[in-house]
Amino acid sequence: MIRLLTFIKRLFKSLINNELMRYGIIGFLTTLINMVVYGLCTRLGLNYLIANTIAFIIAVLFAFVANDRIVFKVKRNDPASVFSRLIKFFAMRAGSYLVDMLLMFFLIDILKQNDIIGKALTNIVVIILNYIMSKYFIFRIE
Repeated sequence: MIRLLTFIKRLFKSLINNELMRYGIIGFLTTLINMVVYGLCTRLGLNYLIANTIAFIIAVLFAFVANDRIVFKVKRNDPASVFSRLIKFFAMRAGSYLVDMLLMFFLIDILKQNDIIGKALTNIVVIILNYIMSKYFIFRIE
């Protein structure tokens, strides 16, 4: 039993030390926040595009802090460096937001998919784009 616990502890430590795994965990949490906020907003009667915008903003705020501190562990925390990353992050996420909105429109209005299914499919594409942008353009070693 002790060997099993030791193995699980080592495995967990190894996974947490892996950048891609940390990104996956933070991505999952960001997606969860995005989906929950979206669901709440639509259930409150908001149009799906407005609900998507609100969910996007809240999820991006969470994602910036989590990616900066937990995933990429950026050491430069002077105001100019943080502000630079924040501007890049929001600019890149604005691009993924456009992809998000266009895919949502295409899947829901054109293909007549269920909005939750459309949102889930869109999130897969957006997560992949966001990792590439974050890794190579925003949080790279400065």
